[in-house]
Amino acid sequence: MPEEEKKDKKEEAKKDEGKIILEARMHCESCRYKVYKAIIGYPGVEDINIDMKSQKVTLKAPKVDAKKLFDTVKKKSGGKVVKLLHPDPNAEKKKEDKKDEKKKEEKKPADVTVVLKVQMHCGACTKKVEKAAWKIGAVYNVKVEGEKVTIKGTDLDPKKVCEEVIRRSGKHAEVVPPKKDEKKDGDKKDGGGKKEGGEKKDGDKKEGGGENKKDGDKKDDVKKEEKQAPKYVVEYVYAPQYFSDENPNACAIM
Repeated sequence: MPEEEKKDKKEEAKKDEGKIILEARMHCESCRYKVYKAIIGYPGVEDINIDMKSQKVTLKAPKVDAKKLFDTVKKKSGGKVVKLLHPDPNAEKKKEDKKDEKKKEEKKPADVTVVLKVQMHCGACTKKVEKAAWKIGAVYNVKVEGEKVTIKGTDLDPKKVCEEVIRRSGKHAEVVPPKKDEKKDGDKKDGGGKKEGGEKKDGDKKEGGGENKKDGDKKDDVKKEEKQAPKYVVEYVYAPQYFSDENPNACAIM
């Protein structure tokens, strides 16, 4: 279906090529003849169709400037031809306006925040710096905190803002570089969190291994208990030996 619609649109565009439609005020045949006479002599017009009911004149003139034709026919017909309906004479202006709107949308002013470090010793110094900041064009917010001055505006250049503040207030000022984006820091933290998650997995494995270790420790404890000497020691008394091969003098007569 989309391809068929495209073909139909192309065919309609071809039919409209060289087509000029004028609006005319015709009350009778003499009015109609005036309009016809004004158009018939114009070079490049191939076909004329005058409709009294709709008060429209349709021309086929592919190599004719529609606006010039309308101006000449209007004069020759004595004001009977009133308006150029097709092609739209304001079409080019509309295209240009659209282009301008797109450019304006593309060039939307961006909000910029400039932070300056200014040497201020008293309330008078702060007032001078505030006035100097407010005199800069496109500034809509100024905030002073100690030696820190935050200036907000549209399309501000930090260097130029700093120069203007120094020139207008007579105070030494420096541009404070912006901090790193919090988003990037957050991404890094999330990345670290992923690693922590991985460590958790390893920990789970370790915990699983810990259970096995516990079982092994229990077995070792049982073995140790088995190996431990009994609390009560039984002493064995051996029978007396009257003769000994190691000590031949151990013989005794009872």
